[in-house]
Amino acid sequence: MPLRIYLDQCAASEIAKNSDWTGLREFLIRGAACGSVFCPLPFDTILETSRCERAETREAIFSFFRAASGGWIFRQFFDILADEVLSLVRPAHQFAGFDHTWEMDRLCDLSAKIGPDFDELRNERNATLSSWVDPPRPPDMSFKDVLEDVSREPVARLWRDLCQIASSPDVQSLSEFDCPKITESLLKSGITAAEAEELAEKLRHHKMSAIPIQFFHNRLAAAGSHTLLQRQKASLDYNDIIDQERLSVALAFSDFAITDRSMAARVERSGIGDVSACKVFRVGDLSEFERALRIRLSCE
Repeated sequence: MPLRIYLDQCAASEIAKNSDWTGLREFLIRGAACGSVFCPLPFDTILETSRCERAETREAIFSFFRAASGGWIFRQFFDILADEVLSLVRPAHQFAGFDHTWEMDRLCDLSAKIGPDFDELRNERNATLSSWVDPPRPPDMSFKDVLEDVSREPVARLWRDLCQIASSPDVQSLSEFDCPKITESLLKSGITAAEAEELAEKLRHHKMSAIPIQFFHNRLAAAGSHTLLQRQKASLDYNDIIDQERLSVALAFSDFAITDRSMAARVERSGIGDVSACKVFRVGDLSEFERALRIRLSCE
């Protein structure tokens, strides 16, 4: 199986544009061509890169992903989580962390050309995220207590939705739900009232928190919230929220992940490195990443 590599937008930009990393860039592209590695394109990288004013910057990043992704794109966090949740009551339900799209060339070409015209789509995504506020917590709250608090909320919201489906499966509007992103997917999958009742019971016994991407997301979110608490701040930058969703997927479905200093620090503070097989590097540690990648491939 080829090695799977997650690159956040900063890492992709550095590898794609910086002449210091020409060797690494060509190594990754050759690896994708021969099937030894691939670097799936994260969907939000499309939105982030479209914000770059310089057309040559956008074109360099998308040209790199076009060659290094092998046509694969990371599925988004909530899409995977919905599949993971459904599999708790449908063990035969199959899913993956990636989608293969033959539209990669068209997608990259379009995104590189239109640039700031992606503002409407990006602003719609950011509107919800930028209003996120941590609930009030005592300033001396421990990381463990913050983690328990962070982990409890998404389970409680989905549990309420499942109880509603179990009692009234013919739902007319998603506005009735507390967790619409996951609930909508479950409804599209034809979840029955009996399955909703069974799933609600599993959530009550902490099965959702054991799902890998939710486990990683909880710990990354708790690390960020605990840091904010210590600094007496209430709001997160929406980019951090997007980053922790993408990194949660990477930690569950990648062999290597390169991310910014802040997210890498969250991985260290939360102890995720002890339970994830994914090796995480900072963007500033590309030399170490390249060394580790070459050693890993020489042993395959």
